[in-house]
Amino acid sequence: MITERIREIRAHSVVTEDGQEHEVDTIICGTGFHVTDAPFPQHVRGRHNQTLAEKWKPNPTAYLGTTIVDFPNLFLLIGPYTGLGHNSMIYMIESQINYILDCLRKMERRKVQAVEVQSEAQAAFDDEMQRRMQGTAWTSGCDSWYLNSTGRNTTIWPGFTFEFRYRTRRFDWQHYSHVARNSVAQPRTDTQPVG
Repeated sequence: MITERIREIRAHSVVTEDGQEHEVDTIICGTGFHVTDAPFPQHVRGRHNQTLAEKWKPNPTAYLGTTIVDFPNLFLLIGPYTGLGHNSMIYMIESQINYILDCLRKMERRKVQAVEVQSEAQAAFDDEMQRRMQGTAWTSGCDSWYLNSTGRNTTIWPGFTFEFRYRTRRFDWQHYSHVARNSVAQPRTDTQPVG
């Protein structure tokens, strides 16, 4: 396997930067991918006109991988800390959809126009995920696509999928601020009680 930089590709060979010509019958272009620098966060703006990419620099985080401080009514599927290396992502997506649907139903019943996760809840969740990640294969010191540019893993769910399903079985209003429908939007406080 040749991993040096390629200068030239010929009919039956590859010439590397060092000038060596290597006969080949197959060329595999393995570009890999990055899960921590997807393009969509550059196009989503929240409170204070800040993009999600700016908010997430350098470390993406979202409460239960689903909601983000300063981005009211933004719900993610497969957000930070929901990736799996050991099970089906469909299970995680279904869990998040149940969580979001429960939120939307409760918003309708309670006549709530907007919900936003409280900063304390998101920070506590992020701290928990980082603490639980320590000592796992996901943070063992190996370089992997799970790690962002600072070497932090905000990609993987560090537990069993059934625990994630349990934690997202109902929308947990106590961790959110809200704005009632037909009310004048008030400045957000992280201690504003929810319905």
